[in-house]
Amino acid sequence: MKRLFLGFVILTSFLFVLPQCQKIQELKNKFLKSDQKADPFVETTKDAAPISEAAPVAEQVIPPTSDAGVLGRVNGEAITDAQVYDYVKDRLKKLESQIFEIKRGGLSELIEKKLVETEATKRGVSIDDLLKSEVTSKVEEPSQQDLETYYSVFKNRFKNQPLAEVKGVLIQQLKSTREKTLYDNFLAGLEKNSTVEVLMKRPRIEVSVDDDPSQGPKVAPITLIEFSDFQCPFCKRARETVSKIMETYKGKVHYVFRDFPLSFHKQAGKASEASQCAHDQGKYWEYNAKLWETQGQHEIDALKTMAKGLGLDTVKFNQCLDSGKFTAEVEKDAQDGVNVGVSGTPAYFINGIFLSGAQPFENFAQIIDEELREIEKK
Repeated sequence: MKRLFLGFVILTSFLFVLPQCQKIQELKNKFLKSDQKADPFVETTKDAAPISEAAPVAEQVIPPTSDAGVLGRVNGEAITDAQVYDYVKDRLKKLESQIFEIKRGGLSELIEKKLVETEATKRGVSIDDLLKSEVTSKVEEPSQQDLETYYSVFKNRFKNQPLAEVKGVLIQQLKSTREKTLYDNFLAGLEKNSTVEVLMKRPRIEVSVDDDPSQGPKVAPITLIEFSDFQCPFCKRARETVSKIMETYKGKVHYVFRDFPLSFHKQAGKASEASQCAHDQGKYWEYNAKLWETQGQHEIDALKTMAKGLGLDTVKFNQCLDSGKFTAEVEKDAQDGVNVGVSGTPAYFINGIFLSGAQPFENFAQIIDEELREIEKK
């Protein structure tokens, strides 16, 4: 079971960005509070536990209601709940995915809670004593070499403060990371010896690939559609993740790039059009890469210079760009994005499953792996 583990840092590299790791005592408190809310900043995944063959249940987190529910009237004419839902359903699609993630996270927390409680009962000890025995008592103090190595990697993030001044912080962070590893391993053992059923099914949205540029076989089991903006810094940051996905799942992913230039990015629209003009001459991906490399420098003359540098027919390219040949195409991409709930960039759909933002590779891998497992069962 892919889990949402709350209170610990995902990876050591995020220790200075995410909130400070929770201590084990706080973790125990979470187990004892059924109404604990999820921390949206911290997620950890790990290997799957045995999963029951029970059929998943489709989640309708914001279902349309019947015409019986009247929400308002104009001159005596009723406006029903179902009519309102149908009118705003595109705007609700992203929210449905967010609600699912919250519910899925809550399910993961409750599963963890039950696993730990069951083990404590089996041993005849309290949760406090169980976690002390299996986690906190096993945390080793960092050695001087550990501290020096860690400091050398993250020295810049400490603004070059001397090691002696940040030693206490380093010790706490390293110990918290070790607590996380010990807890993960402990819970993995509990999951391995238990039957865990996850019956929730992610909501899906039907998204067209249109005729947009793509990589990977079109018959691949996974279709990854990205709505993106060449002027968006988060989209640029996501290039490494997309490349890793295509390499890790080589031959299994059909990746489609669709344009979604944001209105406040004044150069983004023409940059998207320019990429389509390059596509006309068979060099879309080369031009795409150049646009990310030169982000923030997408004036019309610069777009034309890039085309020349890539060996394109500049007369055809310039005519294409100046005429607005692909203006409607770019606008159609953006409207298609709005219609499926996209409101910012980057936005992704993995076999119709919505994923928003420049998220880490692990979040994509979790969904892709789940999809591949389901396909193998069929």
